[in-house]
Amino acid sequence: MTGTVRPVLQWMPAQLKMASLAGNDMSLEFEAFVPGDLSAAMVELKATKSAAKIRDHSELEPSKRWRVVVDAVPSSKPANSREELIATMRVPGGKTVNITIPVQISHQARIQMKPSGTVSFSKKETSTLKAAGAPPITKSVEFKSLDPSIPFAVTGAQVSGVPEGTFDVQIEEKEAGKLYTVIVALKAFADQRTLSGKLTVTTNDPGSPKFDAKLFCQFDTANAAAGARPSPAAAPSAKEKPPAGASPNVR
Repeated sequence: MTGTVRPVLQWMPAQLKMASLAGNDMSLEFEAFVPGDLSAAMVELKATKSAAKIRDHSELEPSKRWRVVVDAVPSSKPANSREELIATMRVPGGKTVNITIPVQISHQARIQMKPSGTVSFSKKETSTLKAAGAPPITKSVEFKSLDPSIPFAVTGAQVSGVPEGTFDVQIEEKEAGKLYTVIVALKAFADQRTLSGKLTVTTNDPGSPKFDAKLFCQFDTANAAAGARPSPAAAPSAKEKPPAGASPNVR
Protein backbone atom coordinates (compact mmCIF):
# COMPACT_ATOMS: atom_id res chain seq x y z
CA MET A 1 0.00 0.00 0.00
CA THR A 2 1.38 3.42 -0.94
CA GLY A 3 0.52 6.98 -0.06
CA THR A 4 -0.42 8.61 3.24
CA VAL A 5 -2.09 6.40 5.83
CA ARG A 6 -5.05 8.25 7.33
CA PRO A 7 -6.14 7.54 10.89
CA VAL A 8 -9.28 5.43 11.10
CA LEU A 9 -10.34 6.78 14.49
CA GLN A 10 -9.66 9.94 16.48
CA TRP A 11 -11.06 11.34 19.74
CA MET A 12 -11.67 14.59 21.55
CA PRO A 13 -10.08 15.71 23.75
CA ALA A 14 -6.91 14.38 22.17
CA GLN A 15 -5.35 13.60 25.58
CA LEU A 16 -7.67 11.61 27.81
CA LYS A 17 -6.95 12.14 31.52
CA MET A 18 -8.75 11.59 34.81
CA ALA A 19 -7.52 13.02 38.11
CA SER A 20 -9.05 13.21 41.57
CA LEU A 21 -8.27 12.50 45.21
CA ALA A 22 -7.58 8.87 46.05
CA GLY A 23 -10.81 7.21 47.12
CA ASN A 24 -13.01 9.45 44.98
CA ASP A 25 -15.02 8.25 42.01
CA MET A 26 -13.76 9.40 38.61
CA SER A 27 -15.34 9.27 35.19
CA LEU A 28 -14.48 10.59 31.76
CA GLU A 29 -16.72 11.25 28.78
CA PHE A 30 -15.30 11.77 25.30
CA GLU A 31 -16.26 11.54 21.66
CA ALA A 32 -14.59 9.19 19.16
CA PHE A 33 -14.98 9.87 15.47
CA VAL A 34 -13.88 8.78 12.03
CA PRO A 35 -12.26 11.83 10.41
CA GLY A 36 -12.93 13.39 7.03
CA ASP A 37 -14.87 11.49 4.41
CA LEU A 38 -13.90 8.10 5.83
CA SER A 39 -16.43 5.76 7.39
CA ALA A 40 -15.98 2.72 9.62
CA ALA A 41 -18.09 0.62 11.95
CA MET A 42 -17.07 0.20 15.59
CA VAL A 43 -17.32 -3.55 16.07
CA GLU A 44 -16.10 -3.61 19.67
CA LEU A 45 -14.70 -1.33 22.37
CA LYS A 46 -13.04 -2.85 25.42
CA ALA A 47 -10.73 -1.95 28.30
CA THR A 48 -7.62 -4.13 28.31
CA LYS A 49 -6.25 -3.34 31.78
CA SER A 50 -7.78 -3.19 35.24
CA ALA A 51 -7.50 0.58 35.76
CA ALA A 52 -10.89 1.53 34.26
CA LYS A 53 -14.17 0.17 32.99
CA ILE A 54 -16.34 1.26 30.07
CA ARG A 55 -19.71 2.38 31.37
CA ASP A 56 -21.22 3.25 28.00
CA HIS A 57 -20.46 3.71 24.35
CA SER A 58 -23.21 4.72 21.97
CA GLU A 59 -23.31 5.64 18.31
CA LEU A 60 -24.12 9.28 17.67
CA GLU A 61 -23.84 9.11 13.89
CA PRO A 62 -23.73 5.81 11.95
CA SER A 63 -20.15 4.80 11.11
CA LYS A 64 -18.86 8.28 12.09
CA ARG A 65 -19.26 9.32 15.77
CA TRP A 66 -19.52 7.63 19.18
CA ARG A 67 -19.97 8.79 22.76
CA VAL A 68 -17.82 6.93 25.29
CA VAL A 69 -18.03 7.07 29.10
CA VAL A 70 -15.23 5.50 31.18
CA ASP A 71 -15.11 5.01 34.95
CA ALA A 72 -11.82 4.66 36.83
CA VAL A 73 -11.53 1.72 39.19
CA PRO A 74 -11.39 3.31 42.69
CA SER A 75 -8.12 3.32 44.62
CA SER A 76 -7.82 4.07 48.33
CA LYS A 77 -4.14 4.97 47.90
CA PRO A 78 -2.43 7.57 45.68
CA ALA A 79 -1.36 6.01 42.39
CA ASN A 80 -0.91 6.78 38.70
CA SER A 81 -2.08 4.26 36.15
CA ARG A 82 -2.84 3.92 32.47
CA GLU A 83 -5.78 2.26 30.80
CA GLU A 84 -5.79 1.21 27.17
CA LEU A 85 -9.10 1.03 25.36
CA ILE A 86 -9.05 -1.04 22.19
CA ALA A 87 -11.53 -0.08 19.48
CA THR A 88 -12.00 -2.69 16.76
CA MET A 89 -13.03 -0.88 13.58
CA ARG A 90 -14.36 -2.45 10.36
CA VAL A 91 -13.43 -0.37 7.33
CA PRO A 92 -14.93 -0.55 3.82
CA GLY A 93 -13.90 -3.83 2.22
CA GLY A 94 -14.45 -5.78 5.42
CA LYS A 95 -11.00 -5.43 6.95
CA THR A 96 -10.80 -4.84 10.72
CA VAL A 97 -8.18 -2.77 12.50
CA ASN A 98 -7.54 -2.29 16.23
CA ILE A 99 -7.03 1.25 17.52
CA THR A 100 -5.52 1.87 20.96
CA ILE A 101 -7.03 4.75 22.95
CA PRO A 102 -4.81 5.61 25.98
CA VAL A 103 -6.34 7.01 29.17
CA GLN A 104 -4.16 8.44 31.97
CA ILE A 105 -5.55 8.06 35.51
CA SER A 106 -4.23 9.84 38.60
CA HIS A 107 -5.45 8.97 42.10
CA GLN A 108 -3.95 11.90 43.96
CA ALA A 109 -2.79 12.31 47.54
CA ARG A 110 -4.66 15.01 49.45
CA ILE A 111 -1.40 16.79 50.27
CA GLN A 112 1.05 17.43 47.44
CA MET A 113 4.78 17.99 48.09
CA LYS A 114 6.87 19.57 45.32
CA PRO A 115 9.61 18.67 44.77
CA SER A 116 9.61 15.35 46.54
CA GLY A 117 12.60 13.10 47.17
CA THR A 118 15.76 15.21 47.35
CA VAL A 119 16.55 18.90 47.76
CA SER A 120 19.96 19.44 46.17
CA PHE A 121 22.56 22.19 46.44
CA SER A 122 25.05 21.98 43.58
CA LYS A 123 28.79 22.59 43.72
CA LYS A 124 28.35 25.72 41.62
CA GLU A 125 25.76 27.11 44.02
CA THR A 126 27.65 26.35 47.23
CA SER A 127 30.89 27.86 45.91
CA THR A 128 29.37 31.33 46.44
CA LEU A 129 29.44 30.67 50.18
CA LYS A 130 33.25 30.87 50.21
CA ALA A 131 33.06 34.67 50.08
CA ALA A 132 32.93 36.52 53.40
CA GLY A 133 29.44 37.75 54.18
CA ALA A 134 27.86 35.73 51.37
CA PRO A 135 24.06 35.35 51.71
CA PRO A 136 22.61 31.89 52.35
CA ILE A 137 21.48 29.71 49.45
CA THR A 138 17.76 29.06 49.67
CA LYS A 139 15.54 26.34 48.23
CA SER A 140 11.77 26.03 48.55
CA VAL A 141 9.52 23.02 49.03
CA GLU A 142 5.80 23.53 48.42
CA PHE A 143 3.00 21.80 50.30
CA LYS A 144 -0.49 22.10 48.81
CA SER A 145 -3.83 20.65 49.86
CA LEU A 146 -6.11 19.45 47.07
CA ASP A 147 -9.07 19.02 49.43
CA PRO A 148 -10.79 22.36 50.16
CA SER A 149 -13.16 20.72 52.64
CA ILE A 150 -10.39 20.13 55.20
CA PRO A 151 -8.29 23.07 56.52
CA PHE A 152 -4.60 22.30 56.09
CA ALA A 153 -1.52 23.63 57.87
CA VAL A 154 2.20 22.92 58.02
CA THR A 155 2.89 22.73 61.75
CA GLY A 156 6.66 22.29 61.86
CA ALA A 157 9.90 21.80 59.92
CA GLN A 158 13.37 20.78 61.00
CA VAL A 159 16.68 19.54 59.62
CA SER A 160 18.60 16.62 61.10
CA GLY A 161 21.79 14.69 60.38
CA VAL A 162 24.02 17.73 59.79
CA PRO A 163 26.19 19.90 62.05
CA GLU A 164 24.18 22.42 64.06
CA GLY A 165 23.87 25.77 62.35
CA THR A 166 24.33 24.46 58.82
CA PHE A 167 20.75 25.22 57.78
CA ASP A 168 17.95 27.58 58.69
CA VAL A 169 14.33 26.53 58.04
CA GLN A 170 11.36 28.84 57.68
CA ILE A 171 7.64 28.14 57.08
CA GLU A 172 5.65 30.61 54.96
CA GLU A 173 1.86 30.53 54.66
CA LYS A 174 0.97 31.38 51.07
CA GLU A 175 -2.77 30.65 51.22
CA ALA A 176 -4.41 29.92 54.54
CA GLY A 177 -5.62 26.36 54.87
CA LYS A 178 -4.27 25.36 51.48
CA LEU A 179 -0.73 26.32 50.47
CA TYR A 180 2.56 26.54 52.41
CA THR A 181 6.21 26.89 51.46
CA VAL A 182 9.10 25.57 53.53
CA ILE A 183 12.30 27.52 52.82
CA VAL A 184 15.61 25.76 53.49
CA ALA A 185 18.65 28.02 53.70
CA LEU A 186 22.22 26.66 53.53
CA LYS A 187 24.29 29.15 55.52
CA ALA A 188 27.92 28.08 55.31
CA PHE A 189 30.48 26.39 53.09
CA ALA A 190 31.70 22.99 54.32
CA ASP A 191 35.27 21.83 53.77
CA GLN A 192 34.16 18.43 52.49
CA ARG A 193 32.94 17.21 49.15
CA THR A 194 29.41 16.25 50.17
CA LEU A 195 27.01 16.73 53.03
CA SER A 196 23.73 14.87 53.53
CA GLY A 197 20.87 15.49 55.92
CA LYS A 198 17.12 15.16 56.22
CA LEU A 199 14.29 17.67 56.12
CA THR A 200 11.24 16.63 58.14
CA VAL A 201 7.99 18.56 57.76
CA THR A 202 4.94 17.93 59.95
CA THR A 203 1.33 18.81 59.13
CA ASN A 204 -2.10 18.69 60.74
CA ASP A 205 -3.35 16.21 58.14
CA PRO A 206 -4.14 12.83 59.75
CA GLY A 207 -3.49 10.98 56.50
CA SER A 208 -0.12 12.64 55.85
CA PRO A 209 1.21 13.87 59.20
CA LYS A 210 4.88 13.81 58.19
CA PHE A 211 6.93 14.33 55.03
CA ASP A 212 10.66 13.60 54.66
CA ALA A 213 13.07 14.85 52.02
CA LYS A 214 16.79 14.22 51.70
CA LEU A 215 19.12 17.20 51.69
CA PHE A 216 22.23 16.78 49.55
CA CYS A 217 24.99 19.36 49.18
CA GLN A 218 28.14 19.31 47.02
CA PHE A 219 31.15 21.52 47.70
CA ASP A 220 34.16 22.45 45.59
CA THR A 221 37.04 21.74 47.95
CA ALA A 222 39.78 21.96 45.28
CA ASN A 223 40.84 25.41 46.47
CA ALA A 224 40.20 24.79 50.15
CA ALA A 225 42.92 26.07 52.46
CA ALA A 226 45.73 23.64 53.14
CA GLY A 227 45.19 21.71 56.31
CA ALA A 228 41.47 22.54 56.50
CA ARG A 229 39.58 19.97 58.46
CA PRO A 230 36.19 18.56 57.48
CA SER A 231 33.08 19.71 59.31
CA PRO A 232 32.18 17.37 62.19
CA ALA A 233 29.32 14.91 62.62
CA ALA A 234 26.76 13.35 60.36
CA ALA A 235 28.52 14.01 57.06
CA PRO A 236 28.94 11.05 54.68
CA SER A 237 32.33 10.01 53.34
CA ALA A 238 33.95 12.02 50.59
CA LYS A 239 33.28 9.20 48.15
CA GLU A 240 29.50 9.53 48.39
CA LYS A 241 27.76 10.47 45.21
CA PRO A 242 24.29 11.98 44.66
CA PRO A 243 21.57 9.32 45.00
CA ALA A 244 20.26 7.73 41.82
CA GLY A 245 17.07 9.38 40.68
CA ALA A 246 17.64 12.50 42.77
CA SER A 247 15.25 15.35 42.02
CA PRO A 248 16.61 18.36 40.08
CA ASN A 249 17.77 21.34 42.12
CA VAL A 250 14.91 23.31 43.58
CA ARG A 251 14.90 26.88 42.42
